[in-house]
Amino acid sequence: MADYKALIRIRKWALDEQRRQLGQLNAALNRIDEELARLAAEYEREQEAIEETDFIAAAGFGNYTEGMIIKRQEYSAARASVEQQIEAKTEEVRLAFQELKKFELAQEELEAAEEAEQQRLETIELDDIAIEGFARRKGDG
Repeated sequence: MADYKALIRIRKWALDEQRRQLGQLNAALNRIDEELARLAAEYEREQEAIEETDFIAAAGFGNYTEGMIIKRQEYSAARASVEQQIEAKTEEVRLAFQELKKFELAQEELEAAEEAEQQRLETIELDDIAIEGFARRKGDG
């Protein structure tokens, strides 16, 4: 009978690879979130510093604010892109897991069928031995 162990091994490897890639995407998303938090904290510090300085220094704050808005938009767009990639990769992981389970179940069924056949053959052999023993005793008696 065919054996699914090699296919199972390949499917496990593929699933592990998909999970690794998903982990990398989640790490990228965390880095983007950290960068957004860092930008927000930096902007807050700059805003507090401007409040304590004179009017001339505060005049350049508008340009800084515009630059900060652009950076936040870029990070937000990158975050949305990574979230879409995570969603797609999660679906790939789900499908890879489903494929692996199909082969594992097929292997279990194959092993169960082989075990049942082995039991059947052993039962036949034991029955034959019992019949021979009975026939010998019957013939001796």
